[in-house]
Amino acid sequence: MNAQRAKATDISAQEWSGPWRRYDILKEGVVAVIIVSVLSVLMAGLFRSPDEPSLTLKGWATSNSSNFYATTVQELAGTSESAGYGPPYNSAGTGISVGPLAPQQWFGITHPVNPAVDFVITPLQSQTQNAAIQAALKVWTSASPDQQSAWAGSYDTALTNADDDPGKVPSGNYGPVPQIAKGLTEMAAAGALDGVLMAGSNFYQTDVTKQILFLGDGSYLDDAATAAHLQGNTWGMMNETGSYPGQAWLWLYSFWYQIPQFNSDNPDDYLTNRADAIIFYVMALLSLGLVLVPVIPVLRSIPRWIPVHRLIWRDYYRRRLHPQPHPCLHSTGGRPRDALSCERAFLDRRRCSTEPRVGFVARRRRGGAAMACRSRSASRRRAASRLRSCDRYSDAVIISTPPTRCGWSRSTTRSRSVGESRARLAEVAGDQDSVTLLSVVFTP
Repeated sequence: MNAQRAKATDISAQEWSGPWRRYDILKEGVVAVIIVSVLSVLMAGLFRSPDEPSLTLKGWATSNSSNFYATTVQELAGTSESAGYGPPYNSAGTGISVGPLAPQQWFGITHPVNPAVDFVITPLQSQTQNAAIQAALKVWTSASPDQQSAWAGSYDTALTNADDDPGKVPSGNYGPVPQIAKGLTEMAAAGALDGVLMAGSNFYQTDVTKQILFLGDGSYLDDAATAAHLQGNTWGMMNETGSYPGQAWLWLYSFWYQIPQFNSDNPDDYLTNRADAIIFYVMALLSLGLVLVPVIPVLRSIPRWIPVHRLIWRDYYRRRLHPQPHPCLHSTGGRPRDALSCERAFLDRRRCSTEPRVGFVARRRRGGAAMACRSRSASRRRAASRLRSCDRYSDAVIISTPPTRCGWSRSTTRSRSVGESRARLAEVAGDQDSVTLLSVVFTP
């Protein structure tokens, strides 16, 4: 009864009484896939995401050869950003630290990189060079590290004063540095340097660390990021190339770079120089706070002070504050009922019809109840057969006399005599059907 009441009050459990029509879910799924595919192709053709060409060393040496040349000299002199970066590439610097937190020093050098050797000398030695370049390489490799630093340092200073124009550099003791820088620029413009820096011992070449470090030492990569609106102070972390939106979920990371203290042009600014590390720690603390919200005393009480959830689940809290009385506590007429006794369903007495042979319901009084009587008679015969099979030492014969009429009794009682004779099965009360069991006991 409770289930029927709940079904009556729950609209989602009620049977649909509106119109019906055939529905083919497979057909609709196929049509939907076709429509979405066509729209995707059309929209991709009309609005498409920008397909910017990849940045390569060849493109750098071709588009801005003077900057590539100057960067090569800086790599030889050890004045580039990569040369003085520190861990995890080399020990030339201490790395970024924020107070006592210095993870770069903790982990040490895990990916050793020597810019002068890895970016300049080794690539040139891996390819067949002309006589002038080969002679310059031989002089460089045979000189001491101090001599190498003196040559490269002097030429780097002179080139900087000449605005990165090799033709304006005054003559001096620069050793083989100008020839080596010229040879690497020509090699990069031919497209050979990209493959050499990418080559490694693994079958799949996926490590582009050296290429990115070399590109980052010059102005080519920074200029490309500025042109594509990918700088940190223009929400570049969450953008694609150009003005197209990208990863919107990175807005929280990009937000901190928009604070002036983190994007200052002053190279000596403490927060700007350590912006990456500080923002990393800030995001780590925010993530940890989000995980620990249930146990932080103040934060866990905010939902009680600002009960926005009660507005969202207002139906639930309305039923909780104003519960409906249980259907078992009161009857439909308003009289109190026992709390442990629910309403019961009773068949109407008018359902006890005397119409002959309505279903399997027999008449209580006179009338055609032969079908019900035959059913009860067959049931009793099966019961007697089962009783007879349990009598191991008797040979039984069942004689059944059909009744002339079938009455109704609220209870039936069976009795049987147990002994050597087992002579008869008692007459069933309320029926005229009698069963006699004749037994002959064989004794040795």
